[in-house]
Order: sequence, then structure tokens, then C-alpha cells
Amino acid sequence: MGLRYSSDWLDASLTLYRVDFENRITFIPPDAPDAGIDFLIGTNGSYVNVGGIESKGIEASFTASLGSSLSLYGSYTNNDSVYQDAPEAISQLLGIAPGNTVFGSVEDMFVLSLDWKRNNYMAGITSKYVGDRFINAANSSVADGYNITDLYAGVSVQSNVQGIKNVEVRFTINNLFDENYLGGIAGQSAWIGAPRTAAINIMMDF
Repeated sequence: MGLRYSSDWLDASLTLYRVDFENRITFIPPDAPDAGIDFLIGTNGSYVNVGGIESKGIEASFTASLGSSLSLYGSYTNNDSVYQDAPEAISQLLGIAPGNTVFGSVEDMFVLSLDWKRNNYMAGITSKYVGDRFINAANSSVADGYNITDLYAGVSVQSNVQGIKNVEVRFTINNLFDENYLGGIAGQSAWIGAPRTAAINIMMDF
């Protein structure tokens, strides 16, 4: 359920959501504590049904024109995901119980972007915040939140080469401030986020 507003300089939306997910399948790695796995048989882990999950929250976003060349975009999400009806055997094995926050889920996220474009030149900066994520069933331990900033600048020019209409060259720096963070969290595991990365992209229209 949501609302949407649109004017000459502002587009905005507000959404409320609720998702009921039944029979959530979760991967359990072989080195998970108390997983009940016999390491002598060389297993690669297992998949278990942890029951239902309820997710509810709010999402808000806007795009504002700050003149002929500048635009500002922002979004915010507040999410609450909890286990609903985990089987008793799973609760004892993994500590997953009804009412506990879902492993790896995040409560707060926001994005803020500023973009500039004039004639054939363009540039922009985006900052994304991901809040703390729960990493145990008792909710007493979390993976720290992180903030990542990306920057880009580019130019688009008409081509003098037959068959090519125009060429766009864009320089991008991801994770501008070289933040150390854990990216994806799933299956009782986490992945280290990418460090500062620079790239040049060339796009041609034929």
C-alpha cells in the first residue's frame, strides 16, 4: 500500500509492505556449531526448512530537481523480519525461534545521490548506508553497519566514425573512501566487501 506525489520539481513515494514467506530454506555449512553433522562422511553442508518468515516495513523515496543541471535522489527503508514458526528441532539445533530476527537481515538503509548534467558533461556522487545486521538468533550480536560512497564523471560526444552515432566515456570510483565492511550475509556466512575500485567505461550507440 502506498502513496505517490508528482510535481514539476518533485517526485516522491511512500510504501508500506508486509510479506509472509512460508517454508524458508536455509543452507547450513558443515562447520556450523552444533549442526549435528558427522565430519567423517565429508559432507558439504545441508539445507533445512526453518519455517515461516514475516517481513514488514516502510519504504520512502524522492527525486528533486534543483535547477536545470542538478537533481537529488534519496530513499529510506525500515525493515523488520522475524521467524514465525520454526520447527522445534530447528530451534534446538540453530537457536532459531519464533520472534527472533532473521539472520543477516538489516533494519535501516538509505541512499542519497546528487547528479549533475550540462550539455554533454555529467557527474554524480552516491552514498549508501546499510545498518547493523543481526548474526545470531538471540539478537545479541550484530555485524556493524557501513556507508559506501561512489563517484562518477563522464562526457558524451558525437562520433565521426561511420555507423557510430555517439560515444560516452565515464570514469567511476566505487567505495571512494575505501571502507572496510562485510557485504552479503547469508547461509551463516559473510563476504568481505570490495575495496576502492576505479574503472573507465566506454559506451557506443550504433
